[in-house]
Amino acid sequence: QIATVVTAIDVGALDQIVPSLLAQGIAKQEGDTVVINAADMGIEKVLGSGRVTKKLNISASAFSETA
Repeated sequence: QIATVVTAIDVGALDQIVPSLLAQGIAKQEGDTVVINAADMGIEKVLGSGRVTKKLNISASAFSETA
């Protein structure tokens, strides 16, 4: 049996690190929306926990049902 490791992050955690992602060029500001490609951070799955305070457009290979 082969174990697969999936890297994941909560959407609330992404919301909190937006300033850092923008500064590093990982995220882009498009109008009032922050565009993030999770793969650029090595993240495969976005989970639904946490509070979101900004408009986010997130691309990822997988999302949990709550995300």
